[in-house]
Amino acid sequence: MTWVLFIVGPTASGKSAWAMDLAIRWNGTIVNADSRQFYQDARIGTACPPDAWLRQVPHRLYAFLPPDRRVSAGLYAEMARDVIRECWRSGRLPIVVGGSGLYYRALRYGLHPPVGADPAVRRNLEERHRQEGLAALYAELRSVDPVTADRIHPNDARRVLRALEIYYRTGHPPSRWRPGWRRPVFPSVALGLLPPPQSLQERIARRNRDFWSMGWLDEVLRLVRRGVPPEAPVWESIGYRLIAEWWQARRPSPEAELLTRIDRQTWDLARRQIKWFRREPDVLWWTEPPPLDVLERFVRSKLRAQTTWAL
Repeated sequence: MTWVLFIVGPTASGKSAWAMDLAIRWNGTIVNADSRQFYQDARIGTACPPDAWLRQVPHRLYAFLPPDRRVSAGLYAEMARDVIRECWRSGRLPIVVGGSGLYYRALRYGLHPPVGADPAVRRNLEERHRQEGLAALYAELRSVDPVTADRIHPNDARRVLRALEIYYRTGHPPSRWRPGWRRPVFPSVALGLLPPPQSLQERIARRNRDFWSMGWLDEVLRLVRRGVPPEAPVWESIGYRLIAEWWQARRPSPEAELLTRIDRQTWDLARRQIKWFRREPDVLWWTEPPPLDVLERFVRSKLRAQTTWAL
């Protein structure tokens, strides 16, 4: 049977290392489902897999885009499905790994309805964003769809505008369409990795300091010196804008204070990811990777209950 393994959960939970172990054991190809790991020039702060891993196991959809290119959930799902087909043709198991909930949902369940971008509606919303500010648009979203508003951070301009775009294109709140996202489009098993909160916070802090020692500041400064525009999606990655602003302000605070602020941002992201994935159906959660024989029994039992769908 051709099938797909998903590994989801919050940032810094250990998903990539677990996927690497399983890819070695099960002849897998690791497929990225983290929207921040798409960018060529932002590998350190987004926790892209190290070069040694890339040489050992095939990795797809990592560090392949310029920093100013946006990828919608629909486009991501199309690209990832092409990769999955390639994996199946070559006899490899696709292991999809990441913490971007909407990308996971679009790939595993499909988009319902398939609402594409509308240039006229988007231009109008972007102009209103410039004139009225994001707070006004977020308040509007809350008035028409409080369920979706609760799921989006008030400062996430891209998702606020996208939610309003869906509303104006369809005449219905985006949350109306979510119940349809329940039948996987291909046989699949989803595993979630969620360490205890204190352990996860410690992992976040340790990892951010590792990033710093690996040259995170230099990576950010290269983006600044290349003139990557402030609205480019790479700046939405945790820490990048903060580091750039800290440097341009001639480092008014110590590095330790900057990293503590990034820790808080990362923990806020982790909590949003946990909240999202806890609502996803059919994810089996682990606090740490289980023994391989236990995992194999679980996967076999899940796949026996599924039939093959065309991708």
